[in-house]
Amino acid sequence: MNLEPLEGGGFVAGFRDRAEALALAEELTHARGFVDVLRAQTHEYQNRLHVLSGLLQLDRSEEALRVLNAEIHADAQFRQLLRDVQVPRLVALLAGKRERAQELGIDFQITEGSHLGPHWERHADTLVSAVGNLTENAFEALAGQPGLVTVTVGEDPDGMQVEVEDSGPGVAETLRDTLFNRGASSKGEGRGYGLHGVHARVQGLGGTLRHTRRGPLTVFQLSLPQPLPHRPTDPAEVTA
Repeated sequence: MNLEPLEGGGFVAGFRDRAEALALAEELTHARGFVDVLRAQTHEYQNRLHVLSGLLQLDRSEEALRVLNAEIHADAQFRQLLRDVQVPRLVALLAGKRERAQELGIDFQITEGSHLGPHWERHADTLVSAVGNLTENAFEALAGQPGLVTVTVGEDPDGMQVEVEDSGPGVAETLRDTLFNRGASSKGEGRGYGLHGVHARVQGLGGTLRHTRRGPLTVFQLSLPQPLPHRPTDPAEVTA
């Protein structure tokens, strides 16, 4: 609530839904998350350059070359795993999350054989929001401890599927039935709107979002039906 005094007495009261304010705060949190990804990339590359520079200054050029080749090989392997995911913004997000995971000391993997056709580009905003949210939640679930986060992307005639697995402790028992409700979170005030927003967007496209345990792993599964084909505009429907 906001109160503004009026000349001559009285006030104008303005009211805003608290949930809306918290949802905006959650969006800002995720925007900062993308900034963190970019910062992590810069930080990691600076570290690598410092290592190479130090080795060269010590006249250990052969070791510098081995380090450089190892980095090139690891990067090529990661990009090879994403070669059949033909949604550029999703690939860019996953590449950034890999750098973020390295900074956090997390083993971040893409399942071999992951693939996605270019027609899913029309849902890129939803995919980036969903996968970005799920991977960041997986990082947070590890609470600064070493662990594993694995992303699997695929499609079949019925639609597309994404799985995000982590080796964290799992969703708290008290939240399992309400996890996708607005404001449901164990992370404190002002949290719990990211998953709710993702769930709403996914449902709006006719998809599903659910979580389960698979042995020691927590798994979030996102499914979307095949997008409807674009309907060409009928000239007869165009009016002046």
